[in-house]
Amino acid sequence: MISLIQLLLIFSYFIYLKRNITDPFRKLSGFAKRVAEGNLDLPLEKLIGSDTTDYYKYTCLGYSDVSLPFGNGTLAPQLLVNNDSAFHKKIDRTEIVVEDESITSDFIYLPYQFYTSGGYEIGDTYAFELMGAKYSFTVKGFTNTTYWGCNNCGCYEFVVDNDNYAKIYEKDSQTSDSVIIPFKLNEGVKISRFEIKKQNEIIAHNPSAMVTIYKYNDVIIGKSFMSLVLTVSFLTITLIIILVITIMLTNSISNYIRENMKSIGVLKALGYTSAWIRRSLYFMFTALSLVASVIGAAWYSYF
Repeated sequence: MISLIQLLLIFSYFIYLKRNITDPFRKLSGFAKRVAEGNLDLPLEKLIGSDTTDYYKYTCLGYSDVSLPFGNGTLAPQLLVNNDSAFHKKIDRTEIVVEDESITSDFIYLPYQFYTSGGYEIGDTYAFELMGAKYSFTVKGFTNTTYWGCNNCGCYEFVVDNDNYAKIYEKDSQTSDSVIIPFKLNEGVKISRFEIKKQNEIIAHNPSAMVTIYKYNDVIIGKSFMSLVLTVSFLTITLIIILVITIMLTNSISNYIRENMKSIGVLKALGYTSAWIRRSLYFMFTALSLVASVIGAAWYSYF
């Protein structure tokens, strides 16, 4: 009887050791191995898989509030630096708008806004500074992407040649290594709740992580904001001009009729119907408007 009790105690003791010492130590050893290998990523399937229909993970270098030459001044956006893998992303692939394939080394692709608003051309030299190091590249082309290409969004993506990217990565990866995960949410998943929940999970896993979630609708609105403002402004001006012209034409027609009441009366006495007189007036003022429009358009084009 005593031997059986002793065996049970010993067995219970081993179970206690396994649960409280051996298993945690194995987990700690596995964590230490991931630290040594630089692999501290959360499993993506566990992190966002249940809430998304599709996602894609890629890495690049990320910088905050860098000073970038732009036009006659500078910008201070967030900056992503990537290599040619940017052109092969599964989601939100970076698209080349225009390029010069003859440029094969020390090159950079700039966002298309640097061409349309910044004044840069293919073949220009573009120089900037990252974390105290100065870099100079030849502009090979211009790119467009949903998220990283507009000052209204506060973030740009530069694509440099693979050799220079490797040098920059070796220098800055300890502080600037970034993980980007474009994803599509399942129907019914609220982005606000998803954002708070995932930020908390990532920070709990890695307290030093910086997490930013960009919403597609907000990005699109940000990129099209100035275009929307200009469109609304031009539409408003056009409506005002049309209103003013309408009022002026109405007054002109009214004045013409009042000044020519005797002539109209003579036409009525001669047997012309009111409908015929109205059509004549419509035809006359329509012809005058068309002639004035043609002259105005020609004058505007010439000057």
